[in-house]
Amino acid sequence: MKTDTRMTALWGDLRIIWAITSKDMLDAVKSKTTLSILLSALFIVVVYQFLPKFENPGGLPVMLVYDAGESQLLPALKRSPNLNVYTGYTSQAQLERKLVGGDIPELALTIPLGFDQGLGRGEPPPIEGYVQHWVSDSDAAQLKAQAEQEITHLAGQPVTIHLEGNLVYPTPDSGGRSFLTSLAILISITLIGIGLAPHLMVEEKQTKTLDALLVSPARSSHLVIAKALTGLSYCLIAAVVVLAINANLVLHWGLAIVAVVLSSLFVVSVGLLLGSLVGAKQVLPIWSMVALTVLMMPLFLAIMKDLLPPIAGVIFDWIPTVTLSRVLRGSFSRDLASMAFGLELLVVAGCTAVVMGGVAWTVRRSDR
Repeated sequence: MKTDTRMTALWGDLRIIWAITSKDMLDAVKSKTTLSILLSALFIVVVYQFLPKFENPGGLPVMLVYDAGESQLLPALKRSPNLNVYTGYTSQAQLERKLVGGDIPELALTIPLGFDQGLGRGEPPPIEGYVQHWVSDSDAAQLKAQAEQEITHLAGQPVTIHLEGNLVYPTPDSGGRSFLTSLAILISITLIGIGLAPHLMVEEKQTKTLDALLVSPARSSHLVIAKALTGLSYCLIAAVVVLAINANLVLHWGLAIVAVVLSSLFVVSVGLLLGSLVGAKQVLPIWSMVALTVLMMPLFLAIMKDLLPPIAGVIFDWIPTVTLSRVLRGSFSRDLASMAFGLELLVVAGCTAVVMGGVAWTVRRSDR
């Protein structure tokens, strides 16, 4: 009997939450504010998707070359007008770190020891080639063909590049495309969460529907959960678009989905808290900008943490947006077994719960 009563109460709660959520979703679709926020998020996604292409305006194939034996081929490659060649690497590890930090498809080449001697005998050894793991087979084959053609021309005889299986994977601390993708996800989610969620609360206050809801069967918990679900839905739409565009980058979809959902919930909870505390719609943009700055600035400062005091780097690592950025980049990394993101996710979940609790407490106070 108690079980039946609990199930009836649960279904009643779910119906109330769904009623508020569906109303908010419909109101958001009709709102010009929602449209402007979604367009801003879409603009960010487009910018971060096409920004790397401006780094190579000439459109020449990008080659990173490490010379293990002081070959004469290296200076010849540097003078080539048909390739965009980068040199100066002192080890294979440094070469791979630079490659994984690339934003566009690039080819890394390692000229082996004894290459010139083999070339003199008419039997040049193959050059090892490497590409980022997200580069398509067609792009990798094109880079290989362009490099082989130019090297063959410079060497005066056929030279082959061995590329099969030579993929380079990022780490959670890598830059390049993995960082830009995580940044695009978090910025688009934050724009929507901080832009949309506060308006859901403030508009309820100004239209007096919040007071009506709180004297209806709906409780403050119903209201908070419904608003969170509405904000979460729109944040997930933006995140899904970014992940779909960069699907070839993701290696661990489970971790990526958990990070995206948790990021959305955290940002939406901050937005709801902001909306529950701000009384006037006119000042909401100012406070929203303050919240955006507080959430996003650490992401950019974390890039320069090597220039900051060590304690600052430790603090930045545990700011939720910075932590979530690293978790997202972890989903793009191959060796997940050696990484422990459980603590990071737990900390962000705890922060989200605390902020959500603050929202519920603030709404409950308004009921008194």
